[in-house]
Amino acid sequence: MALFTVTAVFLLIFIIQGLPLIRQKKWGDFYVFLGIFLLAGYIAYGEVLGFYVPNPVYLIKWIFDPLARLMFQ
Repeated sequence: MALFTVTAVFLLIFIIQGLPLIRQKKWGDFYVFLGIFLLAGYIAYGEVLGFYVPNPVYLIKWIFDPLARLMFQ
C-alpha cells in the first residue's frame, strides 16, 4: 500500500511541477528538477522497500568537517 501511495505522490508532484517546465521549454530548470526528483525517488522508494539508503547528513559532514577544523582551531 505504501508503494502505491509514494508512486501517486511522485506522479502528482511531476504533473504539478515537471510538466509546466516542459511546456514552457525551460530545459535547464527541468533538468535540475529531474535530478532532484530522481534523488528523492531513490530515497523514498528505498525506504518503502526496505533497502539500505545512506543518510545524506554523513556526506555533508564528510565534506564540511575538514573546513570546520580549519576554521575553528
